[in-house]
Amino acid sequence: MHASSPRHTPDNTSGHPSVKVQALSQPILYGLAAAVLYSLTLYMPLFGNFVGIFAPAPLLLITLRRGRDAGLLAACIAWGGFALAFALHAGNTAPLLHPATISFLARFVIPAVALASLAIHFRTTDAQQRGHYPTQLLLLALTGASLILMFYIKSLGATPPELRELFRQALTSVAGMSASDLPIDRYADIMANLFPAWSSLGWAAGIALNGLLVARLERLRGMYFAPATLPKALTLVLSGALLIASSGMDASMLATNTAIVLLLPFFIVGLAVVHTVAASYSFKNGILILFYGILSFFPSAVVLIALLGMLDTLINCRHYLSKRSS
Repeated sequence: MHASSPRHTPDNTSGHPSVKVQALSQPILYGLAAAVLYSLTLYMPLFGNFVGIFAPAPLLLITLRRGRDAGLLAACIAWGGFALAFALHAGNTAPLLHPATISFLARFVIPAVALASLAIHFRTTDAQQRGHYPTQLLLLALTGASLILMFYIKSLGATPPELRELFRQALTSVAGMSASDLPIDRYADIMANLFPAWSSLGWAAGIALNGLLVARLERLRGMYFAPATLPKALTLVLSGALLIASSGMDASMLATNTAIVLLLPFFIVGLAVVHTVAASYSFKNGILILFYGILSFFPSAVVLIALLGMLDTLINCRHYLSKRSS
């Protein structure tokens, strides 16, 4: 059965003063944690850009654990906290409406609370009263949002010459002495045309990474995410995009951007297949460490994992693997 989205947990409605203080203090602390994580990008750029990726995690956790209202309170605290940090750093007199603060709100704060609210609204319970979050729905919502973002960036018009020049300089720097023998301008043009997809994919991958972290933490308290699956129709969409992308049609670049964005959900499903295979062996952790080590050295293998995810979506590989291991 579906569990309704709680405005507060039962404990939050208790009249005991200490419980009321805890119900109020937790969203504030989680919101401040999100603000601090992202504020590090201002004061410690190199370290902060890495740590700031995990700013949505506290907002996801507090919304899942305390409900939508607590998530909204934490979101306001995170927004105001980062605005204060930005004002202290840049001396801005209207930090709440500064593009940097609005970017934090739109890229991390709102999506985190929205996705977590969606998860608790469609949460189900099994016979053992264990909660299960709707992973497929969350994947589809994230994919839809990333496609909308990609189309929005694409709709802004032709790629700015400054962006092409930035890619050209980067490629020239990497190529070094052999730059004169390579079609640097052509490569720079391709990278600039694919910028909408890579921007959207980078954002979605960051949210997905936080989701995977939160899923691990939620499991410690008896809450589970349903196995990662996708509808078969999405494989047709990706196949169609790849077909148009390889046809040389006028819409081929748009189709290429679409295909790149759609790789992420299938990649996540492919990872679930790999974890299923690893779970059938006694040395599961060693297999996973080796797998992720190879993946870090050969990022192009992401495409192979995504294809594995497509295969699982079509024929449910994990079902047969699970039966075989049992």
